[in-house]
Amino acid sequence: MSITHERSLQDYEQTIRDSSDSIRVSRVLCILCMAYVHVHLLKQMDFESTWYFSSTRTLLADLFGRSSVPLLSMISGVLLVGVVRKRSWMKLMQGRAQGLLLPMITWNLIGIALAFLTTKPLVDQPWNALFALTGQAQYTHLTFLRDVFVVSLGTPLFVFLAKRIPALFLVGCVALTSVIDLKPLVLRDQIFLYYVAGVYIGVYRFQLLHLRSVILACHLAMAGLVVSALISQYVPALKHLYYQPLFEDLVRRPICALWFWLLAQNLARNDTFRAVVRKHLEPAIFIMFLSHATVIHLVGSVYARWAPQYGLSYFGVWLLLPPICLLTAMMMNKILLRLPAPISLVLTGQKPASRPALRTQPKSPTDFPRPPARSLRRFPSRPQLPQRVAASARSRPAHVSAPAHVSAPAHSSTPAHSSTPAHRSLSDRSLSDNAMGNTAARVRALSSPRTPPPSRR
Repeated sequence: MSITHERSLQDYEQTIRDSSDSIRVSRVLCILCMAYVHVHLLKQMDFESTWYFSSTRTLLADLFGRSSVPLLSMISGVLLVGVVRKRSWMKLMQGRAQGLLLPMITWNLIGIALAFLTTKPLVDQPWNALFALTGQAQYTHLTFLRDVFVVSLGTPLFVFLAKRIPALFLVGCVALTSVIDLKPLVLRDQIFLYYVAGVYIGVYRFQLLHLRSVILACHLAMAGLVVSALISQYVPALKHLYYQPLFEDLVRRPICALWFWLLAQNLARNDTFRAVVRKHLEPAIFIMFLSHATVIHLVGSVYARWAPQYGLSYFGVWLLLPPICLLTAMMMNKILLRLPAPISLVLTGQKPASRPALRTQPKSPTDFPRPPARSLRRFPSRPQLPQRVAASARSRPAHVSAPAHVSAPAHSSTPAHSSTPAHRSLSDRSLSDNAMGNTAARVRALSSPRTPPPSRR
């Protein structure tokens, strides 16, 4: 039994539609946990060494936060597989440059301006602090956008190799990132590796991911990682193994990424949570990714100046800063909806999604303009059925009488003779035809030859 088979275009599109809510939830979870990695308020070594603060930071920042990058990289690879099939390479790169590089440069420029205002040194050379050419950007997390843009340049080649030589290409990528340093082409090797893994998930359907045994094994492995992360603070040998780059890239982060995805799938099944993510959280989560370092810097400066004492207040501010960044991003998203589109394009790389677009055609038949009432009466109204029957009775020969249910005109002198059997049968047939609404049968009855009535003597 084959554990993988290549996806068709219809299968890929259906999978993306079915997983859209899980992708939204996973992005919110990953970026929210990633923000804890960048929370650096003060250096208070006596408090940071306490067991509850160090344990919380190990779980939220070191385990969950640093393991969110692989899942975000894989999601980018999966989504770009479908984009490559529909767009040319030049249009693809133009859209990626606008959506990734433009906001990276804008927020790095904001970070450089804050560094000059607070008399802090730049992270790297000015060209790297702004563009992240060969080193880290001013905001370190924005280097992720630069690396994703670089690896997305080779997406058509990755898709081709994944279809032609899948096993050899995957083994080559793992060996390449394990042995060779990809700098300055890619500043973080793990982004390249997990992006390629996302391309494989977009090209092939992995049936192992739907097995209950694999899901159970992932939960057990994640529980083992949590326990080992907590114990590693007190066992130096385990801590040395736990933070080995090879163990981190090939064991810890893949397990965390898969567990994050399973958690996102379970949360996406809740209707209330899914509606909140769609309406409020997901539209602002990319803004939070771009702006959370700036918000943390400003809140940390205010806290350092005005906080009377540290300790538990430091722990509370450390825990609340990422949710504060998310609320700030939601307010920024609402403000950007009311500002001109170029401002949103510079800050976020995209136009506001909730801005009402120009409608080129009506959405429903009720949206079409109604014509005036007089235009509906283009033809003269046809006479009603009794009028037509009466008119045909006036033009009928004298020896053929009208049906009994039609009153003869006042100027007509033709007797009804309803008592004779022949006229009674004609009247009965006319009444039954009128009850059934069969106009054709009524006309045939009127036009058929009848026996003339007997003369009175």
